[in-house]
Amino acid sequence: MSTRPAMSNRTSSGPTASVPRMIMTPFIRVLRMLNLPIPTNIPTSPSHLLTPLVLSVTAALQRLDLSRDPRKTIQKMAAHKFTISNTIPLVFMATASIYSLYMMNTPSIPILKYLIVITWATASMLPITGQFVWPASPIFAWLVTFFCARYIPASHRPKIHVNLLPALESVMYGANISDLQTRFTYPLLDVIAWLPYGVLHFAIPFIIAAVLWVFGPKGSIQYWGKAFGIMNLCGVVTQILLPCSAPCKFPFLFLS
Repeated sequence: MSTRPAMSNRTSSGPTASVPRMIMTPFIRVLRMLNLPIPTNIPTSPSHLLTPLVLSVTAALQRLDLSRDPRKTIQKMAAHKFTISNTIPLVFMATASIYSLYMMNTPSIPILKYLIVITWATASMLPITGQFVWPASPIFAWLVTFFCARYIPASHRPKIHVNLLPALESVMYGANISDLQTRFTYPLLDVIAWLPYGVLHFAIPFIIAAVLWVFGPKGSIQYWGKAFGIMNLCGVVTQILLPCSAPCKFPFLFLS
């Protein structure tokens, strides 16, 4: 008779043979060797994972101002203290927007420029909409400047310096990087380049704004709107004043 001890009846569905346990065990052993603190209160059930999200969204909705009285906005404007740091961005946005709307020429909708101004002013005065429109004003200024750049007369546009950027690349990096990147092409590389520029480029700003609105501290969404809008507005103004790419690269800036 064999003296080999009987094997326990462990099945693949048992807790000792579960797939998550087998996958996580090596990582847990490495963490123990590194003496890193391992949290023991990590939520695992769907309800525990969704509860903080639901509470955060509820709190964000409760912070909304549902008032439609423009006098509240006027009182805030009267109590606002203007400084050099908060006035320069306003002057920059107003200058770019006013010039862009002045150059705007839409024969199909001649009053479009006036509708834009009236809509923005009305939405900014009402607290229920102004809490979203006013923080997004830098973004609107960027979009208006980008859209109206096509209406700038050719006589007012600077010369396009198509050789400036390749020359700077050669001086700073020792080679024309743009030319090196175009020598090797492959469909997979096109897809990889399309994902950040064609999809994530447009989706990530909205995702970040939603996350900051729900989970961010007070004032974070306003700071994000200002930083995002001013950054893009500076890019468009730079491209208008010092164009360094062929017109085919920025058709909206040069299309007449």
